[in-house]
Amino acid sequence: MDVPVGDGQTIAEQRAVTLLQWVLTHLRVNTGHGLLESLSLTIETETHPRGPWKSVWEAAAKLFRVTTVALGRSKLHVKEIDIFSSIDRCSLACAETAKVLKRVNMSESLKSPKAMSLSLSHQQSKRQEGVQMLPPAIGRGNTQAITCLLNMCPKLESLHLHWYNLDILNLTQAQKEEQHFFDRIADSCPIGRLKYCTLQGIHTSEQKLHYFLRRPRLRSLTMEQIRLDSGAFRPIFEYLSLNMRKRQYLRLDDFGKINCSTSMAQGNQTSLVLAALTYLIL
Repeated sequence: MDVPVGDGQTIAEQRAVTLLQWVLTHLRVNTGHGLLESLSLTIETETHPRGPWKSVWEAAAKLFRVTTVALGRSKLHVKEIDIFSSIDRCSLACAETAKVLKRVNMSESLKSPKAMSLSLSHQQSKRQEGVQMLPPAIGRGNTQAITCLLNMCPKLESLHLHWYNLDILNLTQAQKEEQHFFDRIADSCPIGRLKYCTLQGIHTSEQKLHYFLRRPRLRSLTMEQIRLDSGAFRPIFEYLSLNMRKRQYLRLDDFGKINCSTSMAQGNQTSLVLAALTYLIL
């Protein structure tokens, strides 16, 4: 969350968790199969870019904590989970996942998800005055919690990761760790069944991205606004072009200096951004 919040739950949060846990438990018991088709977290946000961002981030964090703690305690299985990826100007602070995993074991409820969508942002912003900067270890712990969450999903086939940039000019070491959460996912999350992947706003390196994309079952790939801190896109595009037979859909958009248009897949034919391949021969 953009505004640091203590790990302790408020009375209102505790009551909300208790009520939602009761509802989810009854769903598990009375549905017969104990499975919820989808769970989507959203917050109503202002359309104006200078709207009340602080209240939006706080509400998102509280909603995430209440929902996930209640879900974990209810042991209800969920097939698809969307955490703020379907709305604009809202994201989840990296630290919130770590807070939840300290409170509840999510492993039972996360046995069934085949699709996970997750929008993340920094834990704190320099727009706040008098906020103590977090040490690097905190940032590493926050990203590790995210990998733990994903590794609890053994059936995951679809993954959508989005990084929401806040207006921070000089990142602390902890914030840099958070911004590169994808690097830890590439290293620590096998996701052997991954077929569909969307990456938006991700900060990484050529090496980490290349390693992640070598998932053997990956069929559909969308990458937008990817930023490499080291290396180049050329080897990535070369790898994708040499392995096109494995892909059914490929979309690349806004790669810094590369301006890519998009096209849609037709039947079993592969969709490819021609601008990306053009870049290879320039």
